[in-house]
Amino acid sequence: METPFSTSDPARDPARDPAGDPARQAALARALAALPVAALAVRTDEALDNGPHHHPAGQVMSSQSGLMTVILPAQSLIVPANQCVWIPPGTIHAVRAHGAFSGWGAFLAPAACALLPPEPRVWRSSALLREAVERLAALGPGLAAGATPRNHHQRQRNLGAVILDELCDLRDEPLTLPTPENPRLRRITEALSRDPGDRRPHTDWARLAAVSPRTLTRLFRAETGISFSEWRQRARAFRACELLEQGVAIGTIARELGYDSAGSFIAAFRQSFGTTPGDYARRRDGAL
Repeated sequence: METPFSTSDPARDPARDPAGDPARQAALARALAALPVAALAVRTDEALDNGPHHHPAGQVMSSQSGLMTVILPAQSLIVPANQCVWIPPGTIHAVRAHGAFSGWGAFLAPAACALLPPEPRVWRSSALLREAVERLAALGPGLAAGATPRNHHQRQRNLGAVILDELCDLRDEPLTLPTPENPRLRRITEALSRDPGDRRPHTDWARLAAVSPRTLTRLFRAETGISFSEWRQRARAFRACELLEQGVAIGTIARELGYDSAGSFIAAFRQSFGTTPGDYARRRDGAL
């Protein structure tokens, strides 16, 4: 998978990133100065490629429709519909939306982040979390008609507490693709990221890395925490989601990713995401 990171200071493009709009960022900063959590709705009608950047606050992003990929120096995270991603404060990351996208984001003051993991995670979202974030975003920094400052801020704090409580209780999803540091292993992962359907056997990949098959197995698990075959399967699953987002037919995806049949692709997809490619595509289109 291509790596968008460089040694230069990361910058974001407000024109391409709805959350990067200066006025919106200023409003979020004011909200976080008084509250532990601030929220916003995000929508784009075209593909979004937001380069490496970071936030002083913790960030949670969720997709309601469309596919999002978060790229970190050491791994990539895929965020399909109804999942969310946790990015701790100060974590450099890039974000890509593969076509039209809608979802939500929540920013957490650093003190509130002590309750959450110190490393990025992908979680299965919940209906309560989504509703609480949407209500907090709808409240905004201003007072609603007939509201007093006291009850307005109390509602914001109550919703923020619900959001934090839900985040602490979400379940991890295996939607990460770790990037090995060993340059020999990177030859393999970069080749498979370019073409996840490459069906070369384990021995050929070991030869590419100039190691024995047994050493490849040992090094891969030591560097990534998962087996080579599991990494390969995740790379295929990531690409499958991107192709489904583009409306590519299931049979075409199966052939492109090197599966013997559409049925074997469907079984592998279900193992990765707990649903079939057809159901995933229908959720993307809002049919479910």
